Amino acid sequence: MSGGEVNAVEEFAAWLRQMKLLGGDLSLRELERRTQAVGPRVARSTIQDALDARRLPSLDHAVAMVWAMTGSKAAVEDCRTRWRRARSAVRGWELPDMPAPAAVRPAPSKAEASLPPPVASPPEQKPPWWRSRAAAVTGASITLLALAGAGIYLATAHGSGAGEKAPRTPAVSAASPRTPAPSPAYTPVYTHRNLSSHDYNDYFDLLTGKVVTDEGAWSLSTNADPDGDSHGAFELQPLTDAYLAGRTVPTVEQCATGLAHRPTRTVRFPAVPPGSSFCLRNRTTGDIAVVQVNDLDYGNWAADIFLSYYKHTSATTAPAAG
Repeated sequence: MSGGEVNAVEEFAAWLRQMKLLGGDLSLRELERRTQAVGPRVARSTIQDALDARRLPSLDHAVAMVWAMTGSKAAVEDCRTRWRRARSAVRGWELPDMPAPAAVRPAPSKAEASLPPPVASPPEQKPPWWRSRAAAVTGASITLLALAGAGIYLATAHGSGAGEKAPRTPAVSAASPRTPAPSPAYTPVYTHRNLSSHDYNDYFDLLTGKVVTDEGAWSLSTNADPDGDSHGAFELQPLTDAYLAGRTVPTVEQCATGLAHRPTRTVRFPAVPPGSSFCLRNRTTGDIAVVQVNDLDYGNWAADIFLSYYKHTSATTAPAAG
């Protein structure tokens, strides 16, 4: 890092150490536990690196650490301002204002917890003249419909001569003769499992829903994105496709559609910021995993995600029409 970058990171680290002392100088283990209780879990190694000015933590991690250290809303707001200033110095340009992260929020106080639930607003009351006018309009509409029906009946019953009956339109059958095409089925193995990697040496084992240190049969990892601009990326295995779903949590069916029409092999950190999601498909088995990004660390390529895994099952063949 250049001199300006080093000074910015060191200044933020010195302020973090001050917050740690003001909050009672809690141990790294206790801080890690507290961060998990209020938002994204911040590993002890990440906290230590931030305190030692080895690297600037991500904003979500910084806010979670300060809240765990102090429990002060004012300190959290100060943290956001100081982090933006430090990050702007590191990047060389000023960052835009960012909304407060939804994942980190203070627990309700005892007084707030004892309050009764909010009472729903009563439905809007219409004035008496509105009800009378609505009744009059409804009655007029019914009368017009009755007269129109009578006219149609007389025209069909007598227009073609006495004794002849008007042809009846056959009723539409409720059961359609067309059999819908079979669609793939997916069985959830686990859903919304929170996982955190410590750095790029860890793997997310998609089959078991665990963080492991060795690559598995179907796994996901991170790296520095050597083919891009070193801003970090998720590393896919050779027989894995991805679909970037944006800032939504897609269903497995939406993932299957997106993977069929817009598959990709590149999932860089800037394309999947915290709050966004992407889907993975194993080309060999057809299984699908849904990854919700909770936090990313641009220093050691750590990631905090919510993971769901769906096993692909063969679709049942529809019987042929007799």
